Amino acid sequence: MTEHQVTITGLTRVRAPKPNKGGSTVIAYFDCEANGFALAGCALARTIKNGLTVWPPKLEGPESARRSLTITEDSLRHAMMIQARETYRALGGTDAEWIGRSIPAGPNPDYELGGIMHAPPTREVRKIERTVTRINSDDEGEQREGLATFLKGAEGG
Repeated sequence: MTEHQVTITGLTRVRAPKPNKGGSTVIAYFDCEANGFALAGCALARTIKNGLTVWPPKLEGPESARRSLTITEDSLRHAMMIQARETYRALGGTDAEWIGRSIPAGPNPDYELGGIMHAPPTREVRKIERTVTRINSDDEGEQREGLATFLKGAEGG
C-alpha cells in the first residue's frame, strides 16, 4: 500500500446537510494537496451506510466527460478521507457522532467526551475584561509607570 501525503488547505462545513438522490450526504467541502496535485472543491460525504467517503471536485460543462477527475486508488481516497475527517472534527464537526467508529481508522478516544465527538484543545483562549486607557502626560516618570502597570497586567501579575 502506497503512503500518501495529503494536506487539507481549507474546509467548509455544510450547515444543514441533506441527503442527495442516492442517499449520501455532503457534510463538508474541502481543498487539499495530494501527491503533487492541488484539488479545490472536494466533498466529504456520509454514505447511506453511515460510512465516510470523499469525492473529487465536480467538473461541469459540455466537456465534463472528456475533462474529468477520478480517484483511482482506494488508499489515496482513504488518506484524503482521514485528513478531511480530522479537519472536520477540529473545526467543530460534532453533528456526526459516528465519525471515527469505522474500520480501519477506529475510534479516537481523544475526541470522545460523553458520547459526543469533540476536537482536542489546541490552544488556550483567555478572556480578560480590562480597559486600557492612555493618560496624556508630559511627565516621563508617569509614562514609564503606566507602561510598567500595563505590562504587569498583560503578564497576569
